[in-house]
Amino acid sequence: MDITSEQIKSARERRQMTQQELADEVGVSLRTVGSWERGESVPRNRMGAVAEALGLEVPGARDYGQEAIKRRLGILGKERREQMGLGRIAFKDFADLGSDSTVQQFEFGQRWPRPQTLRKLETALGWRYRVMDELLEDPNRAASSVTFADLDKPAEQPAPRPLSAFSTAELMREVASRMEALQAGLGASTEQHHYDLAASDDHVEGEDDND
Repeated sequence: MDITSEQIKSARERRQMTQQELADEVGVSLRTVGSWERGESVPRNRMGAVAEALGLEVPGARDYGQEAIKRRLGILGKERREQMGLGRIAFKDFADLGSDSTVQQFEFGQRWPRPQTLRKLETALGWRYRVMDELLEDPNRAASSVTFADLDKPAEQPAPRPLSAFSTAELMREVASRMEALQAGLGASTEQHHYDLAASDDHVEGEDDND
């Protein structure tokens, strides 16, 4: 649920805050606060901060914004580390981090890591490259909706069994199966290639007929 322009203006005036004071409190420009109060935009990316600054109880307000996403990522990071059976110190070594306090600060949302550290955390946790940046850049994403399915790398397909491991009878079937899969993957591009070759042959035959 969004905070309405009327709620923002009335709560600000009730607290005897200027627009500039509210802007400074939640980390936005004076123009942005004016836009909120005129109903031209909504503070979705700062909803939790605005609600806290103005003492508003807005259902779901604290579920939006970068701080909410950071808290959610820290919770999921801690859960994954524990699934891996690693304490903070062991995980620090595994992720090649400088200090286990970095792990603690990330998990409890106390201090957001630098980009280089984020990449190390993503790798160690099995998350996609720059996935945390993607989530932080989405102002419409509710923190509670973020799950491991959003974060984890796609499952890798197992490597095909080497042909040398097949018996002679199995080998022929396996080669035929792989050829069928290859042709299916090529699809229309293969058909187009055959058509181009046929057209080329027709053109050459036409030239021969004119000689």
